[in-house]
Amino acid sequence: MTTVSVKFLGCGDNFGSGGRFQTCIYVQSEAAKFFIDCGASSLIAMKQFGVSLLDIETILITHLHGDHFACIPFFILDSQLISRRTSPLIIAGLPCLEERIYRAMEVMFPESSKVKQKFEIIYLEIPERMPTTIGALLVTAEQVVHSSGAPSMESKFKYFASSFPILKAKVVISEMTGFDSVKFAADSVVHHRFLLN
Repeated sequence: MTTVSVKFLGCGDNFGSGGRFQTCIYVQSEAAKFFIDCGASSLIAMKQFGVSLLDIETILITHLHGDHFACIPFFILDSQLISRRTSPLIIAGLPCLEERIYRAMEVMFPESSKVKQKFEIIYLEIPERMPTTIGALLVTAEQVVHSSGAPSMESKFKYFASSFPILKAKVVISEMTGFDSVKFAADSVVHHRFLLN
């Protein structure tokens, strides 16, 4: 079985509590290298931990709070101007993803969303409860209660080794209120706890 590495580049909240970087989980194996979320401080975390933007094939966004997706404009601009990316980048999540990233880019860097990149950006909306193939991943998303101005998702990921599926690893990312039960059996569970006081 292939080794799967999961590195928490960031697990902090939107306030940077404890001096932690915002959510950015780096998953890598021979089959794929991807991020789960890319919070506003993630570019700093990537550079501090020596993660090359050029290695990241896919960014999966669980929901559209800034501490989970606001680094995307920086990632795109760095990929274009500094890292000189040429390979495609897939950014995947539930509906409204592309439109919210466009708006974030325009707020932070006016006119930047209109610049033609030297690499293809593929925005992929993952249909709820429908397994979706993204490169070497099979992603299944289910909407959960976590208000972000757009649907929030709980996701199950599977790796594929070749043209036929061989389970390499499963990771469940859970965006739930309190300690609701996880709906998927998994080898690993990451739980983003959101409490209402």
